[in-house]
Amino acid sequence: MPIISSQDLLSLGERIFIAAGAPPAYARLVSSALVESNLEGHDSHGVIRISHYIGYIKEGRLQPAASPKIIRQNASTALVDGQVGFGQVGGQFAVDLALQRLQVGQSIVAIGLENTFHVGRAGDYPRRLCDAGYVGIAWVNGTFTSAAVTPYGATQRLLGTNPFTIALPTQGSFPWVLDYATSVSAEGKLRVARDKKVPVPPGVIVTKEGQPTTDPEDYYAGGMLLTMAGYKGHCLSLMVEALAGILTGNGCGALPHTQKPGNGMLLIGLDIEAFRPLAEFTGELGELTDALHQAATAPGQTGALAPGEVEYRARQQRSVAGISLPDQTWRDLSNTAIELGVAVPAIDGH
Repeated sequence: MPIISSQDLLSLGERIFIAAGAPPAYARLVSSALVESNLEGHDSHGVIRISHYIGYIKEGRLQPAASPKIIRQNASTALVDGQVGFGQVGGQFAVDLALQRLQVGQSIVAIGLENTFHVGRAGDYPRRLCDAGYVGIAWVNGTFTSAAVTPYGATQRLLGTNPFTIALPTQGSFPWVLDYATSVSAEGKLRVARDKKVPVPPGVIVTKEGQPTTDPEDYYAGGMLLTMAGYKGHCLSLMVEALAGILTGNGCGALPHTQKPGNGMLLIGLDIEAFRPLAEFTGELGELTDALHQAATAPGQTGALAPGEVEYRARQQRSVAGISLPDQTWRDLSNTAIELGVAVPAIDGH
């Protein structure tokens, strides 16, 4: 598998998006968000998405120059229409609105985002609030194409992967960031497995007939993702549909007449200082992280970790060693660049 530096990938993605019609600022923001996902070990939401985004631009389903606009707002809330533009642009717009309100004294804010393209890694947006010293929480519904997940007890694609995420500032080396789908796996991880030509673990997907399978191709032939933790993930996924989809007006895949062509997101920002001094809160989270590290290690395990620690370690490693991509991902990315007249960096052996 080729290994590429994060800077080379960032530059390549940026130039591809500009060639496809994105303003330079948008191109850099989107490319940076994708590469950041690779750096933190989430290849499912990294540059593997670039070729797919370009495909949707060609089909007219993604408007690369579209700018978000506020539909309605008050002192503590806002609803944003992403105009079927880049989800990362709409997501950053929502973060900026939340920060504006928090920084002028609102203790809690809620920003809804609808009608936007794939927002990428959901945890990016609470993380940006967290980096500014606030609690960030988000729910994201749907996929940017169609429903992907079967409800518990059914055999039909009705739900999105519907992630939820929470980010908390700490005094440690990394913030606490919880970010995962309410399905057993994000759909993007199936893309990675398909590109690597490897099976997925048992219990992740079923065929279109509802039979267990480990072949990611079965999913793309009409199969379905399962909800995590059985009925518990099913119920949590439905709550995400309600908050991120129905509340924002983005709709949901189970109700096609309501669904808009992209993700819906509800982003919450919370001022820690409304409850107690920030330093006390972050300090005790740091102490809790230390307590996890000092806990006795279970047989066959490597010890307890805090939310976000796996990503922190991946970034430390990949920032130095570079980002390894499946051959198929690199071929797709290179072919997309060439089609748009964008130069591809030379990679040894590829």
